[in-house]
Amino acid sequence: LYAINNYLKFAMQLYFKPSTVKMLSNLKVLTIAILLKIIMKRRFTTIQWEALLLLILGITVNQLATKCPSPADVAAADGGI
Repeated sequence: LYAINNYLKFAMQLYFKPSTVKMLSNLKVLTIAILLKIIMKRRFTTIQWEALLLLILGITVNQLATKCPSPADVAAADGGI
């Protein structure tokens, strides 16, 4: 399993942008937390839930920042208008 995980990480770094690789890596924490809650009936404290929400917020902001062009990029694409 360790070798497969390393191979997948390497393949992800070849084909995805660094921000996407980091986002997928951070989503691993959220996925494990959800599985712990559903499968093992684990109870999380309020601080742990808040930390997961901050993680989701950070991932969302990061992905939106990489998808939205800056005003300078838009002006350059329009020919400097």
